[in-house]
Amino acid sequence: MMKSEQTAGEYDRGRLCLVSLMAMLLCGAVIGCAGGSPGEESEGHEFPAHRPTSYEQLVAELERRCGEAAAEAGSTAEVSELQDLIGWIVEFAADSELRKADFEKAASLGRRLQQLSQAGGLAGEQRGQVLEVLRDLRELVPRSRDLNAQQAAEVISAGGQGGR
Repeated sequence: MMKSEQTAGEYDRGRLCLVSLMAMLLCGAVIGCAGGSPGEESEGHEFPAHRPTSYEQLVAELERRCGEAAAEAGSTAEVSELQDLIGWIVEFAADSELRKADFEKAASLGRRLQQLSQAGGLAGEQRGQVLEVLRDLRELVPRSRDLNAQQAAEVISAGGQGGR
């Protein structure tokens, strides 16, 4: 009788482990499919074509577009896209590798750029302030990068050159 109780207990533990494993796999599949990072398309939702894929690309695009905005008055669509880019500063800073203090600085700079753009554009008397904000955003770019991915790319690049 003792042997049949052990067998039943072992069966219950095995069944519990199997059910637990299946639940974990199901949760992993659901969570994995629900994720996504900036710039990726998800099922049923496409990001705008002007949306960058990283904080670094965002800053480069802001620099380019703010330079163009200073040179000439842009179309309504161009102004709208520039406003989108400014609005994404906090989101991309949060999704980057910036530490808390640097993230807070990026968020503050984003708010400042938003104020400047709403107060009369990005040219004229405000141009110096805009350039200062862009410079400060640019200074955060190296700290926004994923160092592990950057180091892996450097190793791959060095390995490819060494074989020549």
